Amino acid sequence: MTVLNETLYQIPSNPPNIGSGMVKKVKILIVIRKEDFGETEMETLRKIISSIQMDLDKDVHICYLENGQKYSLSQFGIKYENLISFGIDAESLGFFVHVTLNNVVNFHETKALFCESIREIKATPSKTKSLWVLLQAMFLK
Repeated sequence: MTVLNETLYQIPSNPPNIGSGMVKKVKILIVIRKEDFGETEMETLRKIISSIQMDLDKDVHICYLENGQKYSLSQFGIKYENLISFGIDAESLGFFVHVTLNNVVNFHETKALFCESIREIKATPSKTKSLWVLLQAMFLK
């Protein structure tokens, strides 16, 4: 008998943003790469969230991931209605389904959007417009 010893998914020893064991409930969970996010991106994100009639401080939780690391969203200890991932693919968050960028996907009772980083979106007017159309479909209709 041959035993295969391969890592299918490595669970990190110190997952990001895990709270005190209590499940936090938010309307939107945003996942972003730490190195892709500065003050300019925070201001842009604040405008994005405001445009869909939500409050960044009350309705949103932001999880910052290190570059190249993978996490399962179940590790965050957060219950969320909607997920927006800026610059992080679905597989890196523990979703083992094919998800194309810039499409709203339904996972059970959750809507998810995987798109480019905020920097990439802000740098390209067509991507900014595309994001706005997707956010309208996701939150305003």
